[in-house]
Amino acid sequence: SPDDPPVQTVILLPVKTAVQMSREGGDVTIDLYTNTDYTVETDAEWLHFVATRAVRIDHLEFYVEPNFSRSRSATATITAGNYSTEIVFNQASGVRSIVIVPNQLHFTDEGGSVNVTISANTEITVSGGTEWAAIAQKEGNLYLVAVSPNASTESRTAVFTVSGQYAQDKTLTVTQDGYILPEPDPDPLPGLPHLVCHIMPCCRANNAGTKFLVNGSWNSAHNYGNIAHVRGILDKIRKAGINTVCIDFTNASQWDDTGEAATHGSTGEFWYQFGPMLDNIVQVCNETGMKFFLFIGHTQMVGGLSYWNDRIARKIWERWAQDPAYLHYGYGDDRPMLVCFIPGRDFAAQMRGASASQRYYLDKFHIGTCQINSPITPTTTDGWGYRNYSQSSDGKVRFACPNGGVPPQDWYRVDAEEWQRRVNWVLGATEYAVIGSYDDTCDAIFWGVADVKNSLSDYHKNESTVGDPFIYYNIVRKSITGLD
Repeated sequence: SPDDPPVQTVILLPVKTAVQMSREGGDVTIDLYTNTDYTVETDAEWLHFVATRAVRIDHLEFYVEPNFSRSRSATATITAGNYSTEIVFNQASGVRSIVIVPNQLHFTDEGGSVNVTISANTEITVSGGTEWAAIAQKEGNLYLVAVSPNASTESRTAVFTVSGQYAQDKTLTVTQDGYILPEPDPDPLPGLPHLVCHIMPCCRANNAGTKFLVNGSWNSAHNYGNIAHVRGILDKIRKAGINTVCIDFTNASQWDDTGEAATHGSTGEFWYQFGPMLDNIVQVCNETGMKFFLFIGHTQMVGGLSYWNDRIARKIWERWAQDPAYLHYGYGDDRPMLVCFIPGRDFAAQMRGASASQRYYLDKFHIGTCQINSPITPTTTDGWGYRNYSQSSDGKVRFACPNGGVPPQDWYRVDAEEWQRRVNWVLGATEYAVIGSYDDTCDAIFWGVADVKNSLSDYHKNESTVGDPFIYYNIVRKSITGLD
């Protein structure tokens, strides 16, 4: 009818009818050409219609939430009466992932280190671990897991957790074996004296070029601070038939826990380096049924008798001499054993001139003494070392090592025939036979399993034996146990 209003065509024309969104989401404005009122509805909770701004063209504002799951789609429907149009929003996947390769690690009681890869598409943090297991980032997604030796016979487990924003936590599990007690050691042949050898926790500088076999690896820097190394060395000694070690702590600086010994040429407070080494040796002796005792320095030097009595002998008496593994001399003398790095005549004169208080703690021990850098007239306390071969005046204690000469300028390595002769001789002692040192390269009195062909010290080598790292050790083992 001419009186009816003209029919108006409804216009709902969005500039975009499909929108691609990243996983992060965000704000979206879409222009809409229209000539009518309308409503906007969405069919997903994560897609929000925010506002309309009316100009000649309406600007529809949407907000898309971040996506932390799989890719997804939603539709916004614009309706004006019977007319409608749609805008489809497609959003990329927002899955955050963490991948650890490998995610399980296993170590023997010796510990060690292993690289792992941690890949993630989000920022991560790593937590967990223990004092014996640690993880550190090396570069990019490469991490290093380091595990300390296990001093216990119990196995143990550590778990690291890797977390990232909007990602599921992943774990890295580290397990470690407990220390396995060694097989029973061979028995010495009947009729032998009590067998001892020295071990040397310090002075690795003279190892240059010389490598000892420790737990299957040739090592020029074995460390008594590493209990796995201690176990390996003491196991070799036991397999040679020797079950007592004399621990060389003759340097005053090794005992220094105050800095006072710095006046005697040390840097002070070395005890915090060497004390744990001694603790490890004591622990392994207790684990295996071995015995130990201490070898201290020259009592006429570095503070004199009062220093070694008041500071050192007292410390040994109070801290170790009561330990079940600490050696007591025996043969009618139940005092704990202690060796001083001084010839017997010099020590006896020094003790005679001391008051009861000045010698109070030293008197609690059976004291052994030794040859140093010159020939001596032996006394009954001598024979515990430390050069060539020697014995006490009564023949009860004998010492032999595979190094010839007494003054350092005369040192040389004896051949296999001479070493066999010395071992046979030392085993003829009536009470104690002290067979050199397993690993003292400083004074070159060692007989342990050692490759010396590249040693920088000529007195580590004998031309006839330099090619056989086992030769001196095997002579000791066969002479004591009868085993090859």
